[in-house]
Amino acid sequence: MDKFVEVHHKSYGSRIKNSFAGLIIGLILFVGSFVLLWWNEGNNARVIKQINYLNKTATVVSNESIDRQNDDKIISTNGILTTNETLSDENVSVRNALVLNRKVEMYQWDEDKKTEEKDNFGGSSTETTTYTYNKIWSSRSINSARFKHPENHINPQFPISSQRYNAKTGKFGAFDLTEKQTNAIQRLTRITNLPENNKYQIFDGLYYSSKSVNNPEIGDIRITYSYAPSNTKISLIGTQKSDDTITATYTDYGNVYLQYDGLLSKDEVLKKYKDFNNMITLLLRFVGWLLMYAGLNLFIKPIITIAKFIPPLATVLGFFTGFILFIVSVVLSLITITIAWLAYRPFEAALLICVIASLIYLLIKYIKKKKAEVPYELGQ
Repeated sequence: MDKFVEVHHKSYGSRIKNSFAGLIIGLILFVGSFVLLWWNEGNNARVIKQINYLNKTATVVSNESIDRQNDDKIISTNGILTTNETLSDENVSVRNALVLNRKVEMYQWDEDKKTEEKDNFGGSSTETTTYTYNKIWSSRSINSARFKHPENHINPQFPISSQRYNAKTGKFGAFDLTEKQTNAIQRLTRITNLPENNKYQIFDGLYYSSKSVNNPEIGDIRITYSYAPSNTKISLIGTQKSDDTITATYTDYGNVYLQYDGLLSKDEVLKKYKDFNNMITLLLRFVGWLLMYAGLNLFIKPIITIAKFIPPLATVLGFFTGFILFIVSVVLSLITITIAWLAYRPFEAALLICVIASLIYLLIKYIKKKKAEVPYELGQ
């Protein structure tokens, strides 16, 4: 591990100038948060309509035979993918394989940057930036030319790339295997009994180009192989075509093709899709709020920076404004989500409003009834 520390002094004037420059970025983040939150609710409503549509229209069939009456119709089925293909690269060959995946990692330098800023009385600051360089295995090519200190931290190019090979021919019961089906396979089995190779040594089921596995050098690579064998079980919902294939479904709510590993019912496939959509929707709601909160903080940053002439004052002001902006961003995000929900799902929204109004009415009625039951006490 190599470490470099740089210390810079920022004047009060330059800090104020930079804080005003951040207003443009703040505006972009603030406006972008509304766009993201609105789009996310629209996309969520679209997927829900997709799920409801597929639930109503998809016909459950067996993949062991093809009913021509279902051509160009949506079907739900499960079964076993088979192939006689042999998939291989320059190192490994696997018979009867639907997928052969080669993951290549290289031992590389990685830069970690951490910056700490200390406020000084008078508004200036002392900024300490620490650059730490570690050696790591990574399948991502790390561009060392962008390092702050590239000297002695140079990463070479990958000598071989990661690659996924898919079978082109095979069967899904009576249907023909498609590239869409092999691309959607996620459950792969690691190959541990690798064949001997003059270029690599084998350790723990991986190929290593290192002279010493326990002491690799920059530029060394290691390769992991995994595959999906013939007789892999899948479940899917798609459109049956006249050429004996199953492809994506074209609907008014967008194109969709659902496939998951394992033997699942139609309801289980749709539930997996629904759960995934719910997770993405919640994640993007959080991201939308975070963008709004960050944008608002950049709006008030000039005020906080001016107050840093007296650091304790800026700390107190930053705490209270941060809390207020947190509340404001949460409220604005919830309002945006609610309005978008009303716009994209008016029927459900109206039903929800009626339910809430009914509950409020019943609660008020119950409270009045309880008050009427309280006995009148003499002397009051």
